Amino acid sequence: MRRLEQMKIVDILRLAEMNIGHRKIASSAGCGKTTITRMLKRCQEKGITHEQALKMPEDELQSIIYPGNKETASAASEPDWKAICEEMAKHPKLNLQFMWEEYREQYPDGKSYSWFCEKHREYRKAAGRTVSLYHERKAGELMEVDWMGDTLPCIVDAATGEVTEAHFFISVLGYSHYPYAEAFPHEKEESWIRAHVNALAYYGGVPRVITPDYAAEMIIGDVYRKAA
Repeated sequence: MRRLEQMKIVDILRLAEMNIGHRKIASSAGCGKTTITRMLKRCQEKGITHEQALKMPEDELQSIIYPGNKETASAASEPDWKAICEEMAKHPKLNLQFMWEEYREQYPDGKSYSWFCEKHREYRKAAGRTVSLYHERKAGELMEVDWMGDTLPCIVDAATGEVTEAHFFISVLGYSHYPYAEAFPHEKEESWIRAHVNALAYYGGVPRVITPDYAAEMIIGDVYRKAA
């Protein structure tokens, strides 16, 4: 299991006690869902709460959560590419970063992310899974919009300390894939309208067509991963 710093462990326990889902916690913590699940299970077994973890010395907390020996990666530990592709096909919001992190959680001394991506491409090519659909776009013609499926617990009430979810509106221009993103407290009509107004002001113009499309989420995700 991937080791996490004490403050990250404490924050994960806090979010878990707020009944935030493991995948959302993983996204917020910057690690894989498997890491979150295993860590929370270990804390539950040992009766460690958020309040207790906050008061514990780091070495004591680490020794309780990570007592086992690490598995060593070997030539036989190459990922199950078929299973990975099937999992990503069933859950379109999964990406290679998360799958690689789960691989490294099982094999901490495993291969690098660049190796993982290259091997994944090789498998898809060999298995005939590299299918693409070409869409011809014209400049200024199309803007694709959507709400991003994942939310993020990042809005904090300064008076009460209550944490609420941010909902992200996203848009991309069809020709250039130029992205725009904005956070809102909800996905109601007023937020939807305001998001469009702000996006058009940001782009400095109005396209011929605006269409709600899940592809917007996929494109903007790729853009930000490349920029990261």
